[in-house]
Amino acid sequence: MGSYDRAKEVHVSEIEGRVKQLERELARARAALTVASSQALAKGRDGLAEENRLVGVKSAAMGARQVLPCSSHAARPEEKQPAILLQPLPMHDSLRRRWRLGPGLPSSGFGASRPVSSRVASSSGQLRLLALLRDGSPWEQFIPFCDLGQEGGVIIGRDPEICEVVLMDESVSRMHARIEICNQGVVVSDMNSTNGVMVNDNPVDHYSPRVPMSDGSVLILGEVPIRVEFITK
Repeated sequence: MGSYDRAKEVHVSEIEGRVKQLERELARARAALTVASSQALAKGRDGLAEENRLVGVKSAAMGARQVLPCSSHAARPEEKQPAILLQPLPMHDSLRRRWRLGPGLPSSGFGASRPVSSRVASSSGQLRLLALLRDGSPWEQFIPFCDLGQEGGVIIGRDPEICEVVLMDESVSRMHARIEICNQGVVVSDMNSTNGVMVNDNPVDHYSPRVPMSDGSVLILGEVPIRVEFITK
């Protein structure tokens, strides 16, 4: 190979190295541009979200349920901003007193517990108890609220001669628990059972002799977990 060919090869190698260096610099520049664009976009979103939040709070004071954001971006006719769904203020939020909004409507969130007052419970509806016994057999009982409102309520236990609701399980006492309606709503109390009573992992004892139950509560008698449902119409 002559000296000319060697020089040409070296020159080509230098050009290829320079091209690779330029490609790396271009890649770094593109990455920096992408990061800067993402940061600018996130900053713009945060600023718009804060502005929309202030507009939503002002609208909540006027009793509005849904508003459009009044920002500089909304002034452009070609852009349509999505509606903001205002979240309800908590029942005891200080803003309710400041703006004199009143207690508002009860929460309608999915899975929210719904306590039933003694006035509503004593008028109509029934209590539904669902369980799967330890032998695998299903157990279900319907108790009218009017029965719970009577003096003494309804007793649950293993003895059919004493109890209005019979639950045949070895961990359940002959007279295990009493369910009744009082000023607290639908409550359960322990009748000196051997294995105890619990509501949502909270024990029913002499510190809490009457524990209120809500729609969806889990009542545990002995070793039997029971789902509590309020059926009202």
